Amino acid sequence: MLQYIGHLRRRGLREQEIEFLALAINDAQFSPPLDANEVLDICSRYRHQNPGISIALPVLNPKPRYSEHFDPQKGELKISTTPPPKRNYVFSNQVTFGTMCVLGGSGGVSKTMLTMQMAIASACGKNLGDIQVAQGSSLLFLGEEDESERDRRIGAICTHMGADHQLVEERVKCFGAAGIDIRLTKKIDANAQATNLGDKVILMAKEHATQSGVPLGIIAFDHARLVLGGNPNDAEDVTQLTRVLTHIARETGAAVFLLAHSPKSVISKQGNEINSADIAGSSAFVDNSRASFMMWTMRDDEAKNHHVSSTERSEYVRLENVKANYARNGGGYWLKRVYMPDWDVAVLEPVYLQSKSLFQTKGTSDLHYKILCELRRKHGGVSERRLRDMAGKDGALGASDSKVRHAIDVMLEEGVIERRTPTSEEKKLHKLSGQVREVLVSCTP
Repeated sequence: MLQYIGHLRRRGLREQEIEFLALAINDAQFSPPLDANEVLDICSRYRHQNPGISIALPVLNPKPRYSEHFDPQKGELKISTTPPPKRNYVFSNQVTFGTMCVLGGSGGVSKTMLTMQMAIASACGKNLGDIQVAQGSSLLFLGEEDESERDRRIGAICTHMGADHQLVEERVKCFGAAGIDIRLTKKIDANAQATNLGDKVILMAKEHATQSGVPLGIIAFDHARLVLGGNPNDAEDVTQLTRVLTHIARETGAAVFLLAHSPKSVISKQGNEINSADIAGSSAFVDNSRASFMMWTMRDDEAKNHHVSSTERSEYVRLENVKANYARNGGGYWLKRVYMPDWDVAVLEPVYLQSKSLFQTKGTSDLHYKILCELRRKHGGVSERRLRDMAGKDGALGASDSKVRHAIDVMLEEGVIERRTPTSEEKKLHKLSGQVREVLVSCTP
């Protein structure tokens, strides 16, 4: 802007004429436009150097831009004596419509998979286990996945969840954007500015909501460094990005999820030490969001507390809220990676993990622990008959048949395990005979 004004001044235009043209180009070519007062301030610099000549232009009488957003009437309070309606939540009863939130975690912790499963659950009007998901349409921008990987994952998720393919195709628009420039901001003369992608996303989102016939619930960008045109450690650069994301959320009414990485130092932390400060980059990522979540692979102490062997703990992922402005913060969920060999993809399945406090005696705890380990080692592939075959003094469970049967009954009653019909994929994976009609599984969703 300063360069353009200098160009006008060198042409000998009067100050009023310079101001008029500067405000006009600001509206036409700057995205987002500068504040009108800032433009006028730039115009006033080096004014003493201009002798000025006149050209025919309309009389300048600009309306200050701030009045568009800060109408005095909008600042007047009208205090109600009755509580407003309950908030509507998009996710986990902690993320509201029209807000921006952050989902952080180390690379490979399944943030992208969770986001895709959220979108498909939303399309089908389902929750993810105990995780609340509002029904609606979604718009996803996956900066690290190509279209073939997107289709592989979507197919696996729909198969695992038994999703209605027609609803998913109508309500989920997902872009495999690997190698495509999806920056929402860029640096111009050392200042972070919005690109035109934000406005295009808003237009696309509104069209998608209209075509799908349901409100837009989720817009997701994966991940922060691919949409940020600037330094992730610079608060000004990050603030400009979050301003664009919040603008998208406000204009579309959707919850905008920004996926972000965690620094490598998080790997050495215990689960109870991980917090909102463990999202890589400036604290502005979290400060400017209305909700933030962290994901991490199960730690050693968590595995011991939940009867998970050290070799299996990498299959479990923790999702925990670390900030919620419009709900109670805290609370979390355990998810297990379930590998689908036909799709060569691991999807996330919400699970319930019991702590050791449930088991009263050491002998009972040991037997329950062995049963849980066996069920988790071959998820969906162990029948009650198979467990009983492992009884006996020299058996893998190291307990009598009667004790094994009693332990199974107790664990079923306590909700630690459940009986269900094995899926066709589980039958194939574990080579179950046609006589096996029920299997026992741990970690009841």
